[in-house]
Amino acid sequence: IRNSSSFPVIKEYLLTIPQGKFRIQFIPSQDSSLAFVNAIEVFLANETRIIDYAPHVSSARNVSNYTGLLSQALHTIHRINFGGSQIDYDELWRKWVADDSYLILHSDSAKNSTPYSQTLNYDSELATKYTAPDRVYQTAKQLKTGANGNASLLNLTWSFPVSKNTKHFVRVHFCDIVTKTLNDILFNLYIYSNFDQLIDPYNRTGDFAVPFFIDYVVDSDDSGFTNFSICPSENDSRILNAFLNGLEIMEFMNKSGSIVDECGPVTEKKHFPVIKIIVSVSSGAFVILIIVLVLRLKYRKAVPDQSLTGLLFGGISFNRIPIEEDDREPTGGDDDSDSTASEVNSPLGNDGAR
Repeated sequence: IRNSSSFPVIKEYLLTIPQGKFRIQFIPSQDSSLAFVNAIEVFLANETRIIDYAPHVSSARNVSNYTGLLSQALHTIHRINFGGSQIDYDELWRKWVADDSYLILHSDSAKNSTPYSQTLNYDSELATKYTAPDRVYQTAKQLKTGANGNASLLNLTWSFPVSKNTKHFVRVHFCDIVTKTLNDILFNLYIYSNFDQLIDPYNRTGDFAVPFFIDYVVDSDDSGFTNFSICPSENDSRILNAFLNGLEIMEFMNKSGSIVDECGPVTEKKHFPVIKIIVSVSSGAFVILIIVLVLRLKYRKAVPDQSLTGLLFGGISFNRIPIEEDDREPTGGDDDSDSTASEVNSPLGNDGAR
């Protein structure tokens, strides 16, 4: 968070939380003797938005099935709103940025679709307004069309900076607000120009303006960028065009072992109360936004938990996190290098807190 005095630094993670106490610990880096946090927000989210498996794509065109998504901690890198303006905060305080600065190929053949002003036809089995906000699904980037309604057989390509040689969870959002008649458009989605998938909106939804998404696990290469392209399908589609509505890219976090074991129990260390550490820092603001997804595998019957009924996407839960404080005044000389820890009690069972 160097040189961040003018803007807060916000980090967002999706992770599984088992039953019991969930500890968040902040450790000074090698270049600093200070660890601090200004705010932590915890959200309980929808049960069925992420499942445990997805197609696994590499830059070398190796395609397989990845299993184990629910055990991964994910760090949000990009949220993109195609064909629309930036969304600073949606219903879950997520920020979505416009796609234009990432469009690298045939940008002169791209156009923003006419914003969809009517009510979207949500199918709860496919997506909800919490999967992505309405404004993402009500706008799209598409190819420019000629007088006959068809676009040229060009592809639109976007390039996004990512960590090198790392796995990423990718969610691509679609909603057909482009065509005028049903079952007229099919197009190809490319990842790294090697992997492609035919996108058939009507086959998935059966109607206009029905939001849906497709998930992938994508391995980045050593270039530090991941490319996504769309292109009309000449042989399959009656109308030649292609579109994208939204994209999310989340990095798999590396597991570094037990921090508590390496640094000693937090309760045994002398440290300032968190409020004092925050006040002593005049530059920057570091906010951790944790979206907690409550997930259960599809084949298991969900047992309603009355204590959570109001939290699962019927409303947002803002939870105050109790901070551990030492009753003793600090006396040692290494107080500034101590870690900061906070805990929250999780009422969720081991079978699905995320």
